[in-house]
Amino acid sequence: MRLIFLGVPGAGKSTQAAAISSQWQIPHISIDDIFHQAIAKETYLGLKVKPYVEKGDLIPDDLILDIIRKRLSHSSAQRGWVLDGFPSNLSQVKLLDQLLLEILPQCRSVLPEKLYNQVFSFYVPIDVLVQRLLQRGRSEDNYQVIYRRIEVYQEHSAPLIQHYRQQGFLTVINGDRSVEVVTEFLQDAVSNLGKQARTKITFKIPLSHLHKYLPLSKLISLHLNVIYHLFLILPLTNFLDHLDDKLLLSLDFGKLKNILLNYL
Repeated sequence: MRLIFLGVPGAGKSTQAAAISSQWQIPHISIDDIFHQAIAKETYLGLKVKPYVEKGDLIPDDLILDIIRKRLSHSSAQRGWVLDGFPSNLSQVKLLDQLLLEILPQCRSVLPEKLYNQVFSFYVPIDVLVQRLLQRGRSEDNYQVIYRRIEVYQEHSAPLIQHYRQQGFLTVINGDRSVEVVTEFLQDAVSNLGKQARTKITFKIPLSHLHKYLPLSKLISLHLNVIYHLFLILPLTNFLDHLDDKLLLSLDFGKLKNILLNYL
């Protein structure tokens, strides 16, 4: 099982990656944890990445690739892995794909047509992210750095998410739920991947026509505690341009209601 978890620090991806790692007995490779451990030990790598971490800037590819190569080449990673926080831009996607093409033929469980099983992107509202990060208590977690991290992530994540959406690998997770609810959903989703079976709740009609089948008054009154799949979290300014896309939602129905109220 080869999985990629994407999201801003504080979105809950590391907590969930650790749970999946334990469930499937595969390594959890967290870029954030690796860098913070290196900084704490004042290693050569730690000294190199510390200025970027303290400012909330994107860490250069050349400081990351060797680490990823060593971790993915290790014998413990032959059965699979959970990559947490990497790749973070399109150039890293290309580097990762090239690296996997080199490494995977050495693994017994490789499927030549698929470099990884699924990419999970965690979405959490900005105000929730800020509060989570402030409560974490790390020295670099102040308002300026937090908002810089969010800005950098959003700048680079849009084309990244679009790429994985087009490849058919992407599932977006509503991380603004309890840890237990998200864990249960992820464990079920990954188990289904392991069985090569996927169960998705899909709107077969364009979202722009949804009101023809379900009155807006019903949408307002409904609040379904269901987590759906989403191929892409669209910038709200571009939402109208994409209403005819087939939408697989990870957001709960209450949030869909608010979007519809704003844009229909």
